[in-house]
Amino acid sequence: MGLLGISAFTGRKLYTLTLYFLITGLFIVSLVFAQTDGGEKQGSINTSSFQFGDPVQLTPEEKSYLSNLGNVTMCVDPDWEPYESISEDGNHVGIAADLIRLIAYRSGIDVKLVPTKDWDESLNVSKEGKCLILSFLTQTPARNEWLLFTEPYFSDPNVIITRAEHDFIPDPALLINHTIALPSGTSVEERVRQDYPHLTIITTGSSEADTFTLVEEKKADMTLRSLTMAAYTIRKEGLFNLKISGQIPNYTNHFRIGVSKDQPMLRDIINRGISTLTPQEVQQIVNRHISIEAQTGIDYNLIFQIIIVFSILTGIGFLYGFQQKRFNKSLAKREEQLVRLSEELHDQLEIIAKNDAALRVSEEKFRLLIENSIEGICVVQDGLLKFFNPIVPQLIGYSAEEIKTMPFTLFIHPEDVNFVSENYYNRIQGKTVESRYRFRVVCKDGTVKWIEMNSVLIHWEEKPAIQSFFTDITDRIRAEEEVLENEVKFISIFQQTPDPILITSATSEIIEVNLGFESLFGFSNNELSGRKFQDTALSLSLSELSRECRLVLDGMVYRKEMTFLNKQNMPFVADVSISKIVIRSDPCYLIQIHDIDEIRRAHDAVAQVNHKLNILSSITRHDILNRIMVTSFYSGEIKNAISDEKLRKQLDLISKATEEIRSLIEFTREYQDLGATAPLWLAPDNVLKIPPIQGLLMNVTLTSELGGLEIYTDRMLEKVLYNLIENSVRHGKDMTNISLSCHQSNSDMIISYEDDGGGIALAEKEKVFEKGFGKNTGLGLFLIREILSITGIEIVENGEPGKGVRFEIRVPVGKWRISGA
Repeated sequence: MGLLGISAFTGRKLYTLTLYFLITGLFIVSLVFAQTDGGEKQGSINTSSFQFGDPVQLTPEEKSYLSNLGNVTMCVDPDWEPYESISEDGNHVGIAADLIRLIAYRSGIDVKLVPTKDWDESLNVSKEGKCLILSFLTQTPARNEWLLFTEPYFSDPNVIITRAEHDFIPDPALLINHTIALPSGTSVEERVRQDYPHLTIITTGSSEADTFTLVEEKKADMTLRSLTMAAYTIRKEGLFNLKISGQIPNYTNHFRIGVSKDQPMLRDIINRGISTLTPQEVQQIVNRHISIEAQTGIDYNLIFQIIIVFSILTGIGFLYGFQQKRFNKSLAKREEQLVRLSEELHDQLEIIAKNDAALRVSEEKFRLLIENSIEGICVVQDGLLKFFNPIVPQLIGYSAEEIKTMPFTLFIHPEDVNFVSENYYNRIQGKTVESRYRFRVVCKDGTVKWIEMNSVLIHWEEKPAIQSFFTDITDRIRAEEEVLENEVKFISIFQQTPDPILITSATSEIIEVNLGFESLFGFSNNELSGRKFQDTALSLSLSELSRECRLVLDGMVYRKEMTFLNKQNMPFVADVSISKIVIRSDPCYLIQIHDIDEIRRAHDAVAQVNHKLNILSSITRHDILNRIMVTSFYSGEIKNAISDEKLRKQLDLISKATEEIRSLIEFTREYQDLGATAPLWLAPDNVLKIPPIQGLLMNVTLTSELGGLEIYTDRMLEKVLYNLIENSVRHGKDMTNISLSCHQSNSDMIISYEDDGGGIALAEKEKVFEKGFGKNTGLGLFLIREILSITGIEIVENGEPGKGVRFEIRVPVGKWRISGA
């Protein structure tokens, strides 16, 4: 046999072929006669053979329920042929009516029709509770508010109907400026408004025929109706210039019975009746209302035509046999050519196999690149995401299966959906659109994220599509918003601060001044911006700021009192604060000038008063001490001159009182400067090294663990530490050690002073700080507390009696620091 098995075609095979044609012709003729079967109508329904069947077995509880319920009132659509309608004599007729009667019989319920003028009235009557069931409708979220729904008992797909000249519609999402005619109050209207908001909907009340008429008259571009309804209406109304132009996935109508929400048992009973329906029973009922007629009787013309065709084919068979020998030789040559071509094809296939292997390697690299990309990548076509990498489900939280079936517009934030959709449709039509833009997406959990997308027009599977690359920029958007908010805050603070503030560059060029600067110095921002200090009309210390700025260290605030001239050329003293800032990566200086001229004058006046008071105190103290000296001298002389013991004791008391007065006067000399000067930063370790304190520690070991601690306090910190040590030395029993340490408590610093001299009794721990309490003057610890309280520092004693004192000095936050930290 040759390559094609043709050269071996012999006379015997020609005989077999001829016999085959003969048998086939006879079979066709017999088949035609068999189909006629005495003129029976094909597709007709023998209604007498239709059986209602046996009712379902109800429980006693269900029977009692139906007995108490009585007639089940039902509302229908009075004008929705062929599904259902109300006839002129008031009967419920149609496909749904026949199915309802069958379901009602098998469920054991008695149905009573409640007539209405249209479907809208039926819905309103149902909402008012005047009918318990609605006969034939689909389930929607809006209807779930007042209805329970049975299982579907009839399903019918929805199709798009247009005029004959309209193109096929693969996806309504791609349509622009189209109108669609729909009956009002239907579930299809609800879904179209939600899924395709760009389509303009024309409602026709409850009339089905009007929706087709509007399309036929070109008043609407299309309608979306069930297949059964479309076929019935087009045939009935003779609208043969209409056609089916497409079908929307997941838009199949699943018709159910709607049951009042307060009757769940009724819904369950009806479901039992629905479950008995068979597909054959449903189709039989449909065929009653949408008849399918076929030609009847014997078609002798058809038989004659078949005989003619059979004769022609037989003749062709014999003719083919005579011509076959002539073609065998040429076919043999062709066979040799095909062998050579087969060998060449084999070589080409090897090359293709190598290229295919290289292509698979390239595709694998591409797949790895796409799947491991940190950017989202997707292809959008016909309103759906046809392709996307794993980043997309991770970003929006939907599964890959959900994303494939959802229009991309459902992922877009409602405020951005029009903008993104317009970009998509313009780009798909080849119009020039900005390639990079930002918008928001709504994730499955409701969170909103910002993405930045870059899109291009491509061809995917021979159709136009949009390829997009996008990045999650939510954190960047938040950072930008925070920066903008901080800028607004800074500008507000900068301009509304009454103190003069100016910002300069590292080269002393003035960048900006605030309104407070303009108010005090009389120069606006426009006059000074871009000029250097030495090029302005400003005078005195302002020209020195350039030198002072160089002393500012990173992260620190440099403070100095300086003198300026205001716009009235009046000098004033100001506290100047200079700190380093960075503007657009360039080092700059923020300078704040706080007018302290009145404070300085008041301070000088107080200092002058204190100086005069100190002079007065010195003179008064000197005069009192002179008189005390006279009193002490004469008391001693009198005591030596008399021998009366009683008088001598009285003189001793006078001498003792005189000595106490002298001590008090001397004490005022030491503490006359208390609070007279401003506090400053002092290191306790340095104070402990002064000679007066070291002189007290002849036989005592002093240990300090304060390190570089500095506290902001009065200059008389020396007296505080001196008195503490002097008290330990004076009153401590066998005291040999004094220690100072510190630790942080929350934000405060606690300084602990301890000795081993026996301590203070529990009853006296707070009294020791009272004025006059003690064995000496009674003023030492009292004044210690007063000195420390000037800057808000507190002191308490909580040592254990018998072991030694423990004074805890609490320094509040802001009043302590660690030198060098």
